[in-house]
Amino acid sequence: MQRSMWLRRSALVAVLAMTAAACGGGDGTTDPTESEPMGTETASEPTATESAEPVEVTGRGDGTLTLARVLPESGFLDYLGGPMIGGVALAIQDINDAGGVLGNDVELLEFDSGTDPTVATPNFRSALAEGADAIIGAAASGVTKAVLPTLYANDIPNCSPSATSGDFDTLESAQLFFRTVPPDQYVAPIIANEIIEDGNSGSIAIVQLQDPYGDFIAGEVTTALQDQGVEVALTEKYPPENPDFETIANNVEAANPTAILVVGFREASGLIKQLVETKGFDPNIMYGADGVFSSQLAELSGVSLDGMKLIGAAGSNDFNERLAEFGVSDFLYGGQSYDCTILLALWAVASGTDDTSQWDPQVLLDLTQGGEVCTTFADCVALIEADEDVDYDGAAGGLALRGVDGGTLGQPTQASYAVAQFQDGELVSISSVPVDVS
Repeated sequence: MQRSMWLRRSALVAVLAMTAAACGGGDGTTDPTESEPMGTETASEPTATESAEPVEVTGRGDGTLTLARVLPESGFLDYLGGPMIGGVALAIQDINDAGGVLGNDVELLEFDSGTDPTVATPNFRSALAEGADAIIGAAASGVTKAVLPTLYANDIPNCSPSATSGDFDTLESAQLFFRTVPPDQYVAPIIANEIIEDGNSGSIAIVQLQDPYGDFIAGEVTTALQDQGVEVALTEKYPPENPDFETIANNVEAANPTAILVVGFREASGLIKQLVETKGFDPNIMYGADGVFSSQLAELSGVSLDGMKLIGAAGSNDFNERLAEFGVSDFLYGGQSYDCTILLALWAVASGTDDTSQWDPQVLLDLTQGGEVCTTFADCVALIEADEDVDYDGAAGGLALRGVDGGTLGQPTQASYAVAQFQDGELVSISSVPVDVS
């Protein structure tokens, strides 16, 4: 199918999207994976000729759906990659256990995205050269933006479970891109509510990485707390390079907060160690945003974090338990990764071909709303084969994908966030919070 047909289809999606407000995140929304230390690109769409060159794509229409996952195994986000990689693997198992797609098992290619386009871009191109029909990834918004021109030039749809930047709403090359995670601002009220519901009605201290992600999350949580009459007594920012955590811990101690929120990434483990080991703060009054949402946080900090809570986008509590039984110890973006994979497979079934250049974008959106609800790949396929309209409600919520005029093919209007807590040295999913972001 030629590009003109893709554009006509995209125009149809755009017209439909104009009938409702776009899911938020367009005004300055940043992504936890766009932080400066990870070397990701935070500017608008890349224009390098090399990144948009066509690739010789093999295997289209051969009857076997081949998916590639390009997710972080190295770099600054490697400690967050486990649940995403596990979510894809679990979905592939479920799909193939149910008979696969078009009578054949789905094949999975595995690549590392790192957290830098110089690592990811060659791997994306290799995935296409090795026969990937569609791609799950990247995790970081900056990396995703860098590879979108190549995918768009080759009519390759892709889904990210964790790219939360609002910039995708305005990128022409995002017309074949969809995501199963909403923009960042929707997690802030959940963090604030968790702090308040735990009885922390006094003063709150927020310690944040001084970068767009830290500034955005800290600002949104501050507003959410203040809207409910809770004072933020201290906001401490630390630089990406050579932070003085000892001084920051002294300032937090002087503020005598009833709760502490940490907004950062791997480097925040040094701060947490200072707060717990040196200053004696009880982890039961400590909270972390999604950038530290990992069972490895306690090991990196070198102290017991029993009682500390972490909040971020993930699957439902039931799905998180299933992911744990599958051997995955973390939850962040696991449900979103699972849903990316299932939706690509259902799109192929509904299209009757593994040749993604023949897939109609409107079919993807229709698979997530307006039909009979199904929650498993097998049940959804049965409905499709019975010529019934399908509404896939996934591991990460109802989804109800909606396109954005002039940008992303689809993003969720219904989502799920997880609250996890360290208990006896383990990170345990204790609740899931469904959110309607429409």
